[in-house]
Amino acid sequence: MAGRGFSELNTSEIDTYPYGVSIRIMPKLTLSVDEKVVRGAKRYAAAQKTSVSQLVERYLSLLSTPDDATSEPPVLKLLRGSARGGSAEAHRRHLSRKYR
Repeated sequence: MAGRGFSELNTSEIDTYPYGVSIRIMPKLTLSVDEKVVRGAKRYAAAQKTSVSQLVERYLSLLSTPDDATSEPPVLKLLRGSARGGSAEAHRRHLSRKYR
């Protein structure tokens, strides 16, 4: 690696062995997204203690995995567990008030 710049490396991971640190080099992706959607995504990511990039990567990964007839849609996989902390009874009360 001595004498070569990062741009000349033909690898997706750099290992600095003596220090125990690995860096994954990932390709960049540019998206055009409505400003309001970006603001909402940033708020959601912060609340989930993650980044928008990680959210997009996770969603694209779910979309690109082989689909079988018994699997749930990607959006359900992303939402699983998002309502933790609320009781079923509180949800029933909410729905009964909402649909009076």
